Amino acid sequence: MYCSKCGTQNKDTARFCKNCGEPLDVPVVSQPVKNADSAGAEGPEKSGRRAGEAPGKKASGINRSNIKWICIAVGILIIAAVIAFSFMSKDKKEKERYDNYLTSADKYLEEMDYENAEDAYLNAIKIDPKKEEPYLGLADLYALQGDYKKADKILLKAEEVIYGNTDDESTGDTVSEWSGLSEKRKELADKAAAQAYYDLLMEYQDTYGNARKVTIDTYWKYLEGLAFAKLIDFDGDGRDELVVAYADPAKELDFIARYSIEVWQYKDYELQNMFSGEGYGNDGATTTLYITSVEDQYYLIEGSADDFEYDYFWGFQDGDFKQVRSLEIDYGLYPEINARIDGEMVSEAEFNAEQGKWWANCQTYGLSRVEEDEDVSLAELQNTLDILREILGIQNADEEPAKKQTEDKVKDITPEEMATSITDHYNELADNDGTYVVFMEESVESDLEYQVCLRYQMSDEEAEEILARGGTPSANKLVGMVTVNKVTGEVTTDWGDTWNMW
Repeated sequence: MYCSKCGTQNKDTARFCKNCGEPLDVPVVSQPVKNADSAGAEGPEKSGRRAGEAPGKKASGINRSNIKWICIAVGILIIAAVIAFSFMSKDKKEKERYDNYLTSADKYLEEMDYENAEDAYLNAIKIDPKKEEPYLGLADLYALQGDYKKADKILLKAEEVIYGNTDDESTGDTVSEWSGLSEKRKELADKAAAQAYYDLLMEYQDTYGNARKVTIDTYWKYLEGLAFAKLIDFDGDGRDELVVAYADPAKELDFIARYSIEVWQYKDYELQNMFSGEGYGNDGATTTLYITSVEDQYYLIEGSADDFEYDYFWGFQDGDFKQVRSLEIDYGLYPEINARIDGEMVSEAEFNAEQGKWWANCQTYGLSRVEEDEDVSLAELQNTLDILREILGIQNADEEPAKKQTEDKVKDITPEEMATSITDHYNELADNDGTYVVFMEESVESDLEYQVCLRYQMSDEEAEEILARGGTPSANKLVGMVTVNKVTGEVTTDWGDTWNMW
């Protein structure tokens, strides 16, 4: 080894120069480390540490095995990110397609293009069958087409698909009962019932005519046409039944109408006739409709009040609309031994107590009774029509036909002109010496027609002939009722005569 200062050659093991005494750079030979314990025991030279190096410090370096696992982990993360992005992109496209179908369906529905609207709603359901909106749209579509049963069916399917049979333990109700689907089902069921009832009333108006008050004389009036309608929840299920009354030509007597009373129920998307009767007969051949309530349940009363009185109470029992109570008493004999409840003989006191119970909360609707009761019937009919039209969204149903008829009116006519035209017509046809007359105080005028009483004033000769036979002549004999359509001029009578005033 040579000295770096003076250049003298020294032994390889020498630590200082033999010539100048300077320290020599002695090379350090590292030994491989067998294990941590032996390295520490053999000293810094044996353990591979340089002199003065702190014990426990290792040489830096990256293990190849670690690099491999790091690369695998990074690869997995990249693949997961790609897959997540792919799903997010797909979900975004599916949502856009769903929204487009739903928007198109709503537009088609507004344009009443029902076929394309249905296809669009169904395509939206295929993309996401767990959302309510397309099912609700389909239900509205089917309802607009009048198929409420199909609308209910699609909503039931939606409840099953979206909610299944999931129950809320705190209430015992299904989750679907809180949903828009449940609310829509109730709304459409109410509309379906209203539509069925309204269509029935319109059919009866077309068949039997609009409600009108007919005057026989100053004291006696009766209703013709569709005379009464009322919504009543007889069975307490939350949905009303319909009571309707109309003057039935098949039951008409000599000069006064007789009536058909019916109760209709809308159930399982079908209109069912639950009852048909004739109302309650009173003294003087008048007819009244009585509806009573006992213990918060409604009943319709059929029967008659005369010397022999019978009251039959009809209502729901065990799911059927039937007679649930009968009261019969014969006042012309001995009422104390001729009083019956449901066919069983009872004392008159027992009978009166039971009768008082059943009649206590009775509502009276006149058909051919007193004018005030008839006005109540007409008001209830109008109220029922208004309720049904509000549910169905029908506006100005009565005003439009009247407006059109008024616009198409051929000729105006005053009451006096009308009366003169009628009497002239029948006086020209008369083959006797008397005279046909109309008293204006007996006439009734509405927007579209007149109703008058046609009377016959016999001549003096005719009166004398009657007196000679021992009879009593009539000063103003009622011939019958005459109705004049103010728009068309058509004249109809209650004895079947028809002609035109102009």
